[in-house]
Amino acid sequence: MKRLLILLAVAALVLGSGLQAGAAIKFGATGHVDSAIMFNNNTDDFNSETKDDNTQHVTAATRLRATVSAEGSEYAKAHYQFQVGNYEWGRDGGGGLSTDGQDFKTRLLWANVHVPNTPVAVSAGLLYLALPSAVAGNPVFGDRVGGVILGAQLADPANLSLFWARPRFSEEFPSGSGISAINNHNTIDMFGGILALNLDQVEVSPYLVYGRAGANSDPDADFTWTGGDEAKIFVGGAAVTYNPIEPLTLMLDAIYGSAKNSAKDKSGETSGFMAALGADYSLPFGTPGLRAWYASGMDKDGNGVLPVIGADDGVTFTRLGSYGTASLAMEGIVSTSMVGTMGVAAQIQDVSFVDKLTHMARIAYYKGLNDKEFTGSALYGDTYMGIHEGASFIELNLDTTYNIVDNISSVLEIGYIVPSFSNDAKPLNGDKADPAFNTNLYLRFVF
Repeated sequence: MKRLLILLAVAALVLGSGLQAGAAIKFGATGHVDSAIMFNNNTDDFNSETKDDNTQHVTAATRLRATVSAEGSEYAKAHYQFQVGNYEWGRDGGGGLSTDGQDFKTRLLWANVHVPNTPVAVSAGLLYLALPSAVAGNPVFGDRVGGVILGAQLADPANLSLFWARPRFSEEFPSGSGISAINNHNTIDMFGGILALNLDQVEVSPYLVYGRAGANSDPDADFTWTGGDEAKIFVGGAAVTYNPIEPLTLMLDAIYGSAKNSAKDKSGETSGFMAALGADYSLPFGTPGLRAWYASGMDKDGNGVLPVIGADDGVTFTRLGSYGTASLAMEGIVSTSMVGTMGVAAQIQDVSFVDKLTHMARIAYYKGLNDKEFTGSALYGDTYMGIHEGASFIELNLDTTYNIVDNISSVLEIGYIVPSFSNDAKPLNGDKADPAFNTNLYLRFVF
């Protein structure tokens, strides 16, 4: 079956040059192929004595990610995004000797319909949904998910989007319950609205989200806020971009969220907030910028942080500690969501002194805000939850991109983190606090 899907996808790619099928459907394809060589040191737990794949380890991998689109008319389109790989060179399963791998994944599959003679458009299927952010990504939700988005252009400056998404359907049912199909006890559903206002110098995107988790929807406790029982979450926020003068851009993200559940001990219930600020100033030689954020942390009872539903793309305040790379590389080794942290970063982007060669440099300081009595260790298990108050980090990033020819570029990424743990803060493995280093050299072909 997988081989058949691959053959069908390749056939669609061949047709993607703009040929028409039956003079009615137009096919197109976009995507990229990445091949990367990566070196990681202490990127798992900041401990040089731990012998694992992330201690002085060189890896190389290749991946194809492509989107095939079919356009029936100006009112109807369908899209399919798939991924082949990651194939790690030398590893069984596709990257080993003689290759012949079958690592084929469906990432997205959705249709867009614009209702004729109306401002209404509908997207449905496996699609990408992200709550608004102006600074560095939204920690509550930004992921691929099954759902429906209903959009409408209300007026020239205003666009309204309403959505329903289902992040989870659990097939594990209570013994003897007689439950054998989808119902409101074993699903997690999200309902929300986003209003995008584009004014002269200001873009404002307020949003509201209501989520409901059934009592049997999270048997593996992937979402701490469910408390192993029925839960409801509420999230509200806004993303603001302001251009007071042409080279200056100011950004603001403000989010508040709470989660309540029906567990007897109320375990997992939480409410918290995040505020993030950003400023960029465009100059002829590059764009210097500042970032600052504060995301409330857990108290000793585990309350105080934003409820995270799905932040696979994470936030991008830094490249290595949080999520900030577009390649196959290591990232998010401290926190994928950065909830329960505060920090500042100074950076300069788009620096170019030589044609086709650009650079980005960043230095950041951030620390945990989660109570040590709750987390128990400086790096609390799943990095969705951030780090505790006894841990802080200084991170350096340096990225260089060379556009070799049209559609082909080479990128060198360097990340270095110096951790600091107080006497009562212990890393996950032992007492070591060694710097983490990661460098990636990759070739990208874009089509």
